[in-house]
Amino acid sequence: MERGVVARRVLWVPADALWGAALFWIPDILVHAVAARYAPIIGLLIFSWLLPLTTLVGLKIMSDRRPGWTNRALIALAMIVGIWLLGPLCTALNLNLSGGAFDTKTIAELTAIFPLSMLDLSTYDGTLLALFLSTLMLLFSTGTELPLLKWLHINQE
Repeated sequence: MERGVVARRVLWVPADALWGAALFWIPDILVHAVAARYAPIIGLLIFSWLLPLTTLVGLKIMSDRRPGWTNRALIALAMIVGIWLLGPLCTALNLNLSGGAFDTKTIAELTAIFPLSMLDLSTYDGTLLALFLSTLMLLFSTGTELPLLKWLHINQE
């Protein structure tokens, strides 16, 4: 593999992580900003299937924008890391929009232990099922041929 391809892949990893986090967390933040009272209900009923689908579409968009030198598994892994790593910050923002209070020190501590804190925070936020489904769908989209993924043409090289 030539050196320029490796350099491009390495430079795109943070962008893919931010892209995955934005696709997953921005709809949830908007709902908390507009209708904080109904956010857990909307999160459970709508986001449980909407957020995994948006992350899959985001994976397709990012892999199609870089044909020939992209690695879908690397994009999916970066998106998963972005969703989980920026999750405590986004969930704390959601809770602040809903009337709670998180300070910067608490957010930093929760981000330091992000896999454990995300399980707790996403439960209160109503996005636990969406978090697990998005993670599983991104993982399986790179190595298996599920009917939905075949329809989205994610596994095509």
